[in-house]
Amino acid sequence: MSAPLSFTAMADTDDWPVASIMAGVSTAPLRHALDLARFFPGHAPALSDIMLFETRRHLAGCLAATEIALRQALVAAPSVAPILTALPDAIVWPAIQAHPALLSSSLLSHMRLRAGVSLMLRQQGHAADEEDLAADSLDLTTASDPAISECAVALTLAEGRWTTPGAEGAPMRPDLPAEQFVDLIWTAAAPFCAALARTGMVVQERALAAVETGARMLMSQQDESNGAIAIADRLVRLLGQRADAPALLAAALAQRQMLFFAALAARRVRLDTSGLLGILLDGPLVEVAAICHLLGGSASDYRLLLLTLQPARAGLSDAVILAEAERFDAMPGAQADAIVATLRAPKALRAGLALIDRTSAAGASAG
Repeated sequence: MSAPLSFTAMADTDDWPVASIMAGVSTAPLRHALDLARFFPGHAPALSDIMLFETRRHLAGCLAATEIALRQALVAAPSVAPILTALPDAIVWPAIQAHPALLSSSLLSHMRLRAGVSLMLRQQGHAADEEDLAADSLDLTTASDPAISECAVALTLAEGRWTTPGAEGAPMRPDLPAEQFVDLIWTAAAPFCAALARTGMVVQERALAAVETGARMLMSQQDESNGAIAIADRLVRLLGQRADAPALLAAALAQRQMLFFAALAARRVRLDTSGLLGILLDGPLVEVAAICHLLGGSASDYRLLLLTLQPARAGLSDAVILAEAERFDAMPGAQADAIVATLRAPKALRAGLALIDRTSAAGASAG
């Protein structure tokens, strides 16, 4: 049996340009290092995966909008305001491309989630089967309750911002959750501060102080309740018990309103919406199947769910979807319950359990 490649050995392969990233991520998880290598391939052949492009588009767009806001905030800083006109038009995104290790795992994961949702939302039409009748009555923007209709309109607008086509680097509103927004601000602030200091027109201490002040001002102005996922959660809360109607969940899936579907599903299986979306987009299919079981879905529902996920999950070929749908009914209810119960556990606990499972499996195969 050949020994597994070490992290250093992988830097010498043609497939992954890890060497250009290793210096900055020596303490980062291996998965994140490989993610960075995929999204910022350096001299490696460009990947054609639409998810890579869409993730980069969201990341570059949010960073571009943050850079614009940071420049505006620094106009009020006497020590650096006169220097702003001497800086290049774009600093942050080129710096990220040159130094991918500036990105955190959390921020990149969030952008990948946004990208996957965007690809699914762009699908046109809906399934031509029994869900059609339910789907026809889903328009909550015309609900009699003003709070529900206003929230539904806000969700439609937020989804539109995510799905509007644009070039990489076109500014996009950074409507991120609080944790990722703070991460985004500091990620943008670092190369901007370095650019100011490199002009030689201001000492680094003053550049640091000015950029930190501007960054903290932007953080104080952020309202995470305006994010698309937060709005979807709010809409479900406003619906109350009406959100538990099976027809509503089926209609959301049939019309591919994935943020609303995810928020409805998360309420039922007692997961947070972002976590559930992450499982749908990147988790093992057995976990996706378990969630569908707990939602009361049939093999037909599961097939429709996988078809909806197909643009965002490269491995979901038509053949795989048909095979998974055929296996769906064979999953025992107790197994589905156990899988979702594990998914409800804290992330650190799940990571530990997964590590133990992988180690045990490796030991068993070696023996």
